[in-house]
Amino acid sequence: MDKNELDPKVCKILDSNIQLQHHYDFLLNKKRIADKALKEFITRVENDYADEITKISEQKTDPTSIVDYTQAMDFIRNVTLKNASKLEEIQKYITQQQELEKVWEYTHHRLINDSKTDDDTLNAFYNECMRQLEEFSKKCHQKFHALEIPLFCLKKELQYKNLSKDRRNLIAFIQDEAMKK
Repeated sequence: MDKNELDPKVCKILDSNIQLQHHYDFLLNKKRIADKALKEFITRVENDYADEITKISEQKTDPTSIVDYTQAMDFIRNVTLKNASKLEEIQKYITQQQELEKVWEYTHHRLINDSKTDDDTLNAFYNECMRQLEEFSKKCHQKFHALEIPLFCLKKELQYKNLSKDRRNLIAFIQDEAMKK
């Protein structure tokens, strides 16, 4: 931090006390030397290990072994959604879900406003919505598994306690990201 970046009150104290000024200059010089040495070290590592760095960056992450929600989001953003056919397939399912929700909403509104609708009819409608939702959810889960969406294609032995919650959150994330494209 150069002196011009300091609080003016601190600068005034440094200007009035030569010992503090020398100590500040000494530490600032050490920092510059350390920053330069760090840059040189990083450059040397990047040059000396360029082949290994390339191999690491080229390694494909196996979506069947991702057990972390943040890693799953990164994989979706950096791999899945960059694949045009997978993106198109995901967008298709999102559109189908939205259309299904519109039909349910319209039908529900119509039934509620119809004075002839009784409780049995409403219960039958709700049960049918649940059946369709479960069927659609199962179909999407299978499709997400086939598309190698992390957390949906997870190896059985890696499944964990909050997997369902993470999957729901990941679906919301996918919906937001896929519809931006």
